[in-house]
Amino acid sequence: MKIIKYSLLCVLGIALSGCGETVTETEFVTAIPPAGTVVDLNIASTPVIGEDRVAKVYLPFGYDATRAAGYPVVYQLHGVGGDENSWPTGKDLAQILDRMIDEKVLEATIVVMPSASNALGGGFYTNSFDHDLTRNPLPPNPAFGFGAYEALITAVLMPTAEATYNIDVTKRGIMGHSMGGYGAMKLALLHPELFVSVASHSGPIALAQLFEATDSNLFTRIAAEKMAANPDSPVLDLAAAAADQAGNALTLTLFGLASSFSPHYGSFLTFDNLLLAAGIDQDPTDNFQYPVALLSDLGNADPTDDIWLGVDIPLVFDASGVATLKPDIFALWLAQDIYSMLATVAAGGSIPLYPAFGAEQVAGFSALNIYFDTGTNDDFDPADDIVGFGIIAQQRKFVELMDALGINYVSAEYTGAHSDGVYTRIDEAFTAFNSAIGN
Repeated sequence: MKIIKYSLLCVLGIALSGCGETVTETEFVTAIPPAGTVVDLNIASTPVIGEDRVAKVYLPFGYDATRAAGYPVVYQLHGVGGDENSWPTGKDLAQILDRMIDEKVLEATIVVMPSASNALGGGFYTNSFDHDLTRNPLPPNPAFGFGAYEALITAVLMPTAEATYNIDVTKRGIMGHSMGGYGAMKLALLHPELFVSVASHSGPIALAQLFEATDSNLFTRIAAEKMAANPDSPVLDLAAAAADQAGNALTLTLFGLASSFSPHYGSFLTFDNLLLAAGIDQDPTDNFQYPVALLSDLGNADPTDDIWLGVDIPLVFDASGVATLKPDIFALWLAQDIYSMLATVAAGGSIPLYPAFGAEQVAGFSALNIYFDTGTNDDFDPADDIVGFGIIAQQRKFVELMDALGINYVSAEYTGAHSDGVYTRIDEAFTAFNSAIGN
């Protein structure tokens, strides 16, 4: 176990300690390193997520498709609202890799960057399916949800990339930021045999802390967003929230999470909003179900039996907008929470959603090179990073679990909010990967 904490005070202390000593000039390196290329890879993913996608692939300078030794590979996962362009365009990943490879601190490596955003911006690299099979009227997809994004990575993306490029499958890593950090850690936990290294930047890896952390203010903030968007609605108004994304970041993130962890598939009659649309609210404690997209118009005179895809949100609101948790729905989220899954199986329990996940996977995960980091301002204050999702509380809770289980890892905290440290932290994650592949 290793925990790294970065502070501006340390930098100031080092600077001040040099007073009176020999002054040396700083030599700035201005040479541009040889550039790799970023190319498109078509992914035939319609069967698992409903449409084909394109991944971006970084090929290092001098890539040789015929050389005897294959290249290491990293699967790099984006965050909520992102796509295949998030890393190469939004975060200039290719330039960082060019530099690291040129400086020989990273072996020449292929990096594959998929698009895994669903209709609500989420995806969370999870197979989305409805927990209530009785309301799923259309076989052969009785558990249809917003897309099988775990299968997208492990069953479609990886085989496609590895059949297309000269890849050494014994040198795989997986990394991601935010939602991608969650996805990287979860896929490494479920499939440790596929990877040698995992890195999570600002990933939500202990979801119970959303509401259980001592400094959590999510109930108050989500209620404030709801009342500002539509004070007359007994439920969250998704359309109003989407019209003002900056003012409803928390609401929209919750919908993204719900699309992955608690989707709702069935006739309109199965949604609370049927009664609400008619002005009837028989049970205010039961207003948590939201139809999102019409999937099938059955063409008869009664539209209430048409098939919709929606979500169940683990929150309900009273007339004044005060939010309370629905434990049964939140339990569906925790069933796919990294902390909860690891803690449950390590204690001898099982995960119904993943019956094959057991002690063998935990042992395999423990053997990986594990790295995760979060900014100390990645807290519940939206002024720090817009969302204010308390990732630092989740990171520290996960550290406690890893220590209790005796699992080796490197955990870093740095001064910054949700995305502030991504540029510098990429170096750390790829350095850890480089070590994991034997360099």
